[in-house]
Amino acid sequence: MNGTRILLWLGACALAIAGSGCGARTAVDPGQPVVSVTVDRSTGAVADGVDAVLIQVTVRDGHGDPLAGKTVQLDATGLRNKLILPPGPTDADGLAIGSLSSTAAELKIITASIDQGTLTATTSARFEAGPAARLMFVQQATDSEATAVIAPAVTVAVQDQFGNAATSWTTPVSLGLITISGVGNLSGATSVPPADAVATFSSLSVSAPGQYKLKASSGALPAVASDAFTVRELAVIGTRIEHWVNDSGGVDRPQDLRNISIGAWVPRGPGFVYYPGTGAADGTFQVPRVPSGVAYWLCYKTDCFDTSAREVDLGLHIEGRPTVIFAGPGTLQHTSLGGMVPFTNDATFEVTDDLQMYASNVGLWFSGLQFDSTSPTPSQGAVSLDQTYDYSLIAQSGYTPTLADAAAGDRTYFNQLTTRDAGFVVDSSGTKQRWNTYQAIERSFGPTPLTVTNGAVSQVSGRFTPVPQDKAIQMNWLIAERTPGSFGSYRTAVNPRTWADEVLHLMAIDALPESTHGFYGVAPDLAVMFLNDDPSAPQPDQRLNVVYGDPFPTSWARFGVGQTYFIVPYDVPRSGPGAVGVASTYEVVFITVNDLLPSFPSAALKPRVSPVTGATIDGAPFFDDQRLANASPVIRWKPPDVGTPTFYTVQVIRFSAGPTGAVSRTLAGRFATTGTQLTVPPGFFTSGFHYAVQINATVQGGHDVARAPYEQQWPYDSAPALSGLLTMP
Repeated sequence: MNGTRILLWLGACALAIAGSGCGARTAVDPGQPVVSVTVDRSTGAVADGVDAVLIQVTVRDGHGDPLAGKTVQLDATGLRNKLILPPGPTDADGLAIGSLSSTAAELKIITASIDQGTLTATTSARFEAGPAARLMFVQQATDSEATAVIAPAVTVAVQDQFGNAATSWTTPVSLGLITISGVGNLSGATSVPPADAVATFSSLSVSAPGQYKLKASSGALPAVASDAFTVRELAVIGTRIEHWVNDSGGVDRPQDLRNISIGAWVPRGPGFVYYPGTGAADGTFQVPRVPSGVAYWLCYKTDCFDTSAREVDLGLHIEGRPTVIFAGPGTLQHTSLGGMVPFTNDATFEVTDDLQMYASNVGLWFSGLQFDSTSPTPSQGAVSLDQTYDYSLIAQSGYTPTLADAAAGDRTYFNQLTTRDAGFVVDSSGTKQRWNTYQAIERSFGPTPLTVTNGAVSQVSGRFTPVPQDKAIQMNWLIAERTPGSFGSYRTAVNPRTWADEVLHLMAIDALPESTHGFYGVAPDLAVMFLNDDPSAPQPDQRLNVVYGDPFPTSWARFGVGQTYFIVPYDVPRSGPGAVGVASTYEVVFITVNDLLPSFPSAALKPRVSPVTGATIDGAPFFDDQRLANASPVIRWKPPDVGTPTFYTVQVIRFSAGPTGAVSRTLAGRFATTGTQLTVPPGFFTSGFHYAVQINATVQGGHDVARAPYEQQWPYDSAPALSGLLTMP
């Protein structure tokens, strides 16, 4: 490039528009057409289907000269368009004229193209709504309660004849009430100016039950009526339906609520107002006059739920069938089964195999059957089973004495869970104190169509069959009290007086037919392990390879359980004529982890939520024994150090001890809340009794304690804290 050319080039760059490229300039191809498109109005066109925007397309060659004979295509975004294409190709001036009209008020992007769309240009035109022509209910009035605010808020749109928002209309929209039945009046702000062509009515209410419509009017626009809606009596309503889950799919049964205590405690000032409710045989209930929009305690029997919901589902899923029969006196089951693995019955360490029965269709599960027989436990090495099970002993062992009935579809499993070695625990001298074992299914009989006759002796005979030992789970179970974050490490966080020498750890792999209802029923063990713990020979953390068999259908859910049980002692003063001293009792509580496989945290099985912290009762430390000043104490707590609870459950446990005999224990009330404070309503603390308060921090994803408090979900993790002894003078 010579000097003259350089000067000419620099001058051209100096005159260039800011942002254009000089240094990377490319010569224009004379044969490359250039398309441009303009409209006569970019705004102001009316979306009435008549008013049209003229579209001018210009095509020039690479030198800027008009290019005739080019066919132009037009396109436009948006709805309800009428696009008129140019009548022919570009003229001698390179021009082609089209037009666009529409009945949709919106921004339109207009594209002009030639040569089958290879060369394009765009512009835009905004169409505005026409004059206001009508009113339209956008959000209809929904069914509501008398005096309660109708929600969601009713909205009325001002539109032109084509349904576009007539934003230029500013006259207020007014609502009136059309009565179909009832004597209610409309309250709230009934005249509202539209904002962006929509009038929103957020404070409407109707004073009395009935069926109604709303009538909207505004200036000279035609009035319009809403859909009909129903206003019911001001009341909290709900249902209690038992959803029975069994092998045939299940059945729903409403619970008869005619004789059930139900009501609501509504905070007012420093106290509460109680609203009694009524229930019906069809499982429905209502609590009249509970104010709308306030939080309250809905109490069903002794269970109370913190909610502001106006409709609550108290239903729950239950394993089995509603026609179940429970064993009466004299119900015996003689069981003779061959094919056992040689039975373990170790007298030194008091370890035996476990015999279990399970029938999902009726919700039957018995564990430890070997101890509930009128005949001795199978001896060491026995390979056949011959025992007579007494259903009264089964009940004494803590199991519901459910009777299987083959005619009702019940199919029963009998399982032998054999003993597997997990090492010994020794004391400081090296002496073996405990034999750690777990039990796992190795033999199974069934499912068999068993019928157990109430009040009679029923016979079961057959032969166990081997169950393949093809299931395994590696377990790192953290239980040692010295391990931070382990189950045992929270012993004193449960209560500082928790016994150190009475700690029990449980791990289990279980099965249930359904996975969608949480831990909804009894569940048979595939593998189970119990470990006693005390300071003289403390349990270490357990690293296990748990091997087991699984005879149940592959469609069933499998889940894991990790629990540690703690015992908190109480000395309850005796009362009554001649009463002297105290009677001792205790509460058993547990930290638990429950989750479906493979989410169950076997790689590091430890609590996923810990006990609450900083709890107080009427400002006094939670763990202190104390005399309550009133019958509505305030219980406060802080969230746990580990985990984010879905909700908390506060149990009020009542103790009484007469001049002689054992302590009587009653659950006076149970309160579920997502908050961290509870003012106990009247009636749960009664003068002359002693109490303990248990606060459970619970993680249960998806659980809605305010609207469906009894429905269970996975996972289910919880941790308790127990108060000192409370005295209500």
